Amino acid sequence: MAAAAAAVAAGLLLGTGCSLDSQEPATVTLPENGIAPSTVPPTLGPGGPPDAGGSGPDDSTPPTLAWAVQVGGSGDDALRAVTGSQSSVIAVGSTAAGVAQPTSGGRDVLSATVSTGGEVESVEQFGGAGDDDGTGVASSQDAVLACGSATGALGQDAGGSSDGWCSPLPADPGQQLARFGGLDNELITGIALPPDAVTPSSATGAGYASGVTDGFLPGAEDPVGRGLGQGDALVFRLAADGTAIWGRQFGTPAEDSATAVCAVDTDGIFVGHTDGDLEGMSNGVRDGWISRIDDTGVPRWVTQFGSSGNDLFAAVATSGEARRGTEAFIAVGSTDGDIDAEGPLANSGEQDAIVTAFGSDGSALWATQLGGELADTATAVVSDGSTVYVAGNTRTAPIADPAAPQVGLGELDPSVGPGGLGDGFLASLDAATGEVRWIIRLGTDQEDTVTTITTTEDGLLVIAGTTGGQIADTAPAGGLDGFLLAFPLPSSGGAAASSV
Repeated sequence: MAAAAAAVAAGLLLGTGCSLDSQEPATVTLPENGIAPSTVPPTLGPGGPPDAGGSGPDDSTPPTLAWAVQVGGSGDDALRAVTGSQSSVIAVGSTAAGVAQPTSGGRDVLSATVSTGGEVESVEQFGGAGDDDGTGVASSQDAVLACGSATGALGQDAGGSSDGWCSPLPADPGQQLARFGGLDNELITGIALPPDAVTPSSATGAGYASGVTDGFLPGAEDPVGRGLGQGDALVFRLAADGTAIWGRQFGTPAEDSATAVCAVDTDGIFVGHTDGDLEGMSNGVRDGWISRIDDTGVPRWVTQFGSSGNDLFAAVATSGEARRGTEAFIAVGSTDGDIDAEGPLANSGEQDAIVTAFGSDGSALWATQLGGELADTATAVVSDGSTVYVAGNTRTAPIADPAAPQVGLGELDPSVGPGGLGDGFLASLDAATGEVRWIIRLGTDQEDTVTTITTTEDGLLVIAGTTGGQIADTAPAGGLDGFLLAFPLPSSGGAAASSV
């Protein structure tokens, strides 16, 4: 029996109906100072103006690369989530052929620990007979917790075709990982632990996890009889060992997902997407949503947000402080539309990255679209003091014509590589206004994918992802490799929060 089913038997895991039973959703009204891409050229980079709208000189130009690490074996390897833990950076993902040793079956979970000086401290892997992946990792105080997906008996017998799992790191060889699943497919998409200043309670839990299911969790109900739909969002409250204290399944008759989470005080801030009317009428084909859920599983508010096209949120971070009246939640993702309709924003290409700030009540504070001529998407965000750093991916040449001149979002940083068909990007924005300060493009001559970002206590901004080429001067291992890129943070100060 899966861990989720065992939790139901203990009365811990509870399913909900077809939508969140929340307060009235906040009204979405964008301010007039939204930043159109035309006001900040996509090529703005190290050669740009000395101050591109930022609040100080420390973050007026992009930082230089501090170090790069490439991790992999002879097959395809990926790093999908990263966290800073004391003097180390811990990243998780998957390996197809093995790095530390041969895989246990299909893909194994890959875990790499690198010092903040750029030295690889350990590379570990674990898995069952099926395909296992690490999709989230978070740290708080001395604890590190990772989550992912498993198609076989990783830790416990499989509940369905694919289950979610969570476990403290490093994982012991005989450790019974917590499993989340019914008879269908479940995936944990993100995990968050509270800030170090918050002491978790054994009764209310240690952290949160986001996820998605295409079926029913054990104990879930459908009181209106219309079906939960083609996919539903999952939110979990986790104990320190990764087991579920409670879980919630919610959605519409269409497709819904919870894609990421961050923690503020004892609450979780979740984001995702919906193809239906989750809270209010849909704005288009697909909308993003953001919700603040307390440690008992009750949503404080839910906001559905989008254009007339396809919009989704892929990551979220906290910014500012509630006691100072500056608290905000920064959600990032992508859109193929114009998210403020008649306002100053406009789509620049096939798809744009979006960055949106929401206030403590769930209302939209500002929104920014970042786009080049082709497809761009934001996949990760972190806040540090007065600055928001957004990472993502930019298409630099059309798929049908890879020999075409490079375009893409941001000016290329040659210390990482010469750029190629698809690169990553890193952008700095003013946390109070959404003004873009600078954007740089990061990539090899092959396909590169940025999946996540974090900060460290000693002042590094670390990006992780997957590459088919050679990052900086590191040697490729074979197939696709995972990579880490570290940049020094400007001396702006302030606490950081990150999510994947």
